[in-house]
Amino acid sequence: MSKWEDKFFKYKNGGIDNEISGLIAKGISTKEEKSEYKKLTKIKEKMPQVENVIEYRDKLKKELKQLREELTERRVLSEATKKKEELEKQIANYQERYDEINKELKSNKLEAEKRVELEIERTEIKDKMPKVQDELSKQEDTLRDRLSKQGDLAKLSNEEIDEKVFDTQTKVSKCNLVAKNLLNGVSWEQIDIKLDNWKDRRFISKDDKLARDIEAAKKRRQKKVEEFKLDIADLPDLTYTDKHPILAKISNFFKSIKDRFSKKESKIEQENKEEEQSEEKKQSEEEKQSKEEKQSKEEKPFKEYIKEIAEKGMDKVAIEEKVKRQEELKLKLEEMRKKNRETETRKFGQDYADKSDFRNKEEDEPVK
Repeated sequence: MSKWEDKFFKYKNGGIDNEISGLIAKGISTKEEKSEYKKLTKIKEKMPQVENVIEYRDKLKKELKQLREELTERRVLSEATKKKEELEKQIANYQERYDEINKELKSNKLEAEKRVELEIERTEIKDKMPKVQDELSKQEDTLRDRLSKQGDLAKLSNEEIDEKVFDTQTKVSKCNLVAKNLLNGVSWEQIDIKLDNWKDRRFISKDDKLARDIEAAKKRRQKKVEEFKLDIADLPDLTYTDKHPILAKISNFFKSIKDRFSKKESKIEQENKEEEQSEEKKQSEEEKQSKEEKQSKEEKPFKEYIKEIAEKGMDKVAIEEKVKRQEELKLKLEEMRKKNRETETRKFGQDYADKSDFRNKEEDEPVK
């Protein structure tokens, strides 16, 4: 446990009141005493906020533990799968050799000494085979058991898990920074500046081998990507014509003939598709806008979020976010209904659109 956490638990269990009472009893007369009293009073006011931040940090720690356990589980599964494949290959080899021996033993021309050697080998295989099959069954049971217990994290790739580990670790570290500074009487304005100057630092314990392995793997992947980009940049820009000039000429000749015949047909098709493309473009732009809005909402600065957590607590922030999502969904539903009504009015008339809109409203009513 760090020094600031020791300080927190000391203050939480009445230490802050004792220190303030001690100063008052002693008499606050000097400039230093007044400054200390002011600082302690400010810290006492911030103690509920520190508790909220620590509660959120502990939740993140649990998530971090689950992410790391998932990575460990994947390593175990990978090793078990590899072992299973090795055992299957071993059994297949045993079976193949056993069949070969039986075939050789049927020969009348086989020498007595060779026959004895083959029979000994066959006996050894018969002894070894059940043991290997038992080991294979154990590996299959292990895989079956572990795969049946997989949760939502199983849907994510290793790279996505790695990113979540780093992001969660970063948030934990930022929570520690916020809590520590609040305990030292630092204002939120100064804390915001420190968070702005974070520059994606990640604090990894010396003993946290898994986190360091992930960090190293990520750097290796990034390096490979950069090297590949450099290699591509160094390649000359050779076209098909540069590589195959004669074939290119023949291809261009037939292409020009085909183009003349298909020009009219292409023009007709283009006219037919214009309206379709216009509608698709409109829909694509709407989807893009919706995606950007969603992304904008998700990318709320952490300094704003952690301040909300500190001031209101996790439960209240979660309720507010739920209400906000419901309101956004309601607005989106109204917008969709409006567009559907406009489309139906244009295609089938006002009366149909009115009836359809009334029916949709009834279907959207929540079940009480």
